[in-house]
Amino acid sequence: IKFLQATNQITKAKNLIEKYHLFDESINKEDKSASNGFLSIFSTQYFLSTVLFSFIYIMAFLLIYGMNTWLPKIMQQAGYPMNSSLMFLLCFNLAAIIGGIIAGAAADRIRPKKVISFTYLLAALSIALLSIKFNIVIMYTLIAIAGFGTTGTTFVLASYVMKKYQSHNRATAIGVSSAIGRLGAVAGPIIVGIIMAMNVGLQFNFYLFAVIALVASIVILFIPSNDSNEQM
Repeated sequence: IKFLQATNQITKAKNLIEKYHLFDESINKEDKSASNGFLSIFSTQYFLSTVLFSFIYIMAFLLIYGMNTWLPKIMQQAGYPMNSSLMFLLCFNLAAIIGGIIAGAAADRIRPKKVISFTYLLAALSIALLSIKFNIVIMYTLIAIAGFGTTGTTFVLASYVMKKYQSHNRATAIGVSSAIGRLGAVAGPIIVGIIMAMNVGLQFNFYLFAVIALVASIVILFIPSNDSNEQM
């Protein structure tokens, strides 16, 4: 039934429901809006979620592309050799892979909103601490947590978007929010480049990324939780 609804085969879905005496109260709701998936994500029911998800995606891509582009250079200017700086980047991305798996498993047991908020908060704390030069083991640990909390969290964010919408508009929702989020992918490297050119201190780069992660951690909590789709 859900597949037929998602592919706009509402008549076939209704026929199956009538033939096998099934009950699906959502079929009439989706019948009216299935052909208007794009418009429906900006309806009263979904408008706030769509805007906030788009904003969070901007923050997410700003973190991911900003960190991936400039992390080796920032760490090199902080006094680490080039090979160590590149290893930091490798650690950042490997932790993102592992973090995505862990966060995804956690989101299946806990509300995705709480998991995303917590992991972004972890990222904010770890990135802020990167402004302090610790021993190499602690630095690797902090960078791993940052990778887990930024790139890894984005995987869970996508699944959360899908849960917030119905079958007829969830693909549109994730497409629109992630497309708007690409503004962050463009802005991230540019902003860090400008900051580095201003010579305001390496610490400011880490503080900037930490604030962005903190903002994402807070904003996700304002996404409405009063619809049944989130419980899927």
